[in-house]
Amino acid sequence: MFLLKKLITPLLSPIPIILVLLVVGLVQMWRSRGSNRRRGFAWIMSATVILVLLSFRPIPTTLMRSLEGRYPPVVTPADSSIAWIVVLAAGATDDPALAAPHRLSQSSLVRLVEGIRLSRQLPSAKLVLSGGSPFSSVTLASVMRSLALELGVPDSLILTEDQSMDTKDQALAIADVVQKDPFFLVTSAKHMPRSMALFERQGLSPIAAPTDHLARRPTTIHPGGFYPSSLNIRTARLAWREYLGLMWARLRGQV
Repeated sequence: MFLLKKLITPLLSPIPIILVLLVVGLVQMWRSRGSNRRRGFAWIMSATVILVLLSFRPIPTTLMRSLEGRYPPVVTPADSSIAWIVVLAAGATDDPALAAPHRLSQSSLVRLVEGIRLSRQLPSAKLVLSGGSPFSSVTLASVMRSLALELGVPDSLILTEDQSMDTKDQALAIADVVQKDPFFLVTSAKHMPRSMALFERQGLSPIAAPTDHLARRPTTIHPGGFYPSSLNIRTARLAWREYLGLMWARLRGQV
């Protein structure tokens, strides 16, 4: 099921959908005549409209903010008695030629930095690094652990969970570690709604500590914000992926 999910999900992203619409439209225009050609034109126009809407900032940003805005970031922990900081990994490479910071994906790196930042404010809390190795010989948790040690986190304060394949697995594994204790849950802001739902479903008491925000509110107007950008398409794709993940979890009764 995990492999099937990983194979199907990318096909439901905006770009593959746009390409399918374009190909269907072109084939229909090529094979048809008269009024039937208008159907092909309609398919092509639909693809074009979707591409244009996702290329500009308003729609991708709105989609992302509806996810990222559900939980505020933690500036300073309100409860100094929290004993656990759980960081969910989000990807890494197993290239041995790269140092630990460069082996982690951007999201994994930002999540780890946030976890370490919180651990500096909660010096007795354990840093739990979670992530298996779906398609690699090196686990995500082990790469994060290597970097955490390089950045000065004591080995005695680091625990790793390296068997999970996805967020649902992570929730199940972390339940065995933290038991009923409250803990800070560190993951990307867009991923937080699904993560909180999955962890709470296990009877846990996570405290959201979102990071890696993509829909940031600018304090000044920049001319580049008025132009189409592939970054906006990426934002829309990441937001759409999270909505699909939430829908899948609800369909399977996981949240």
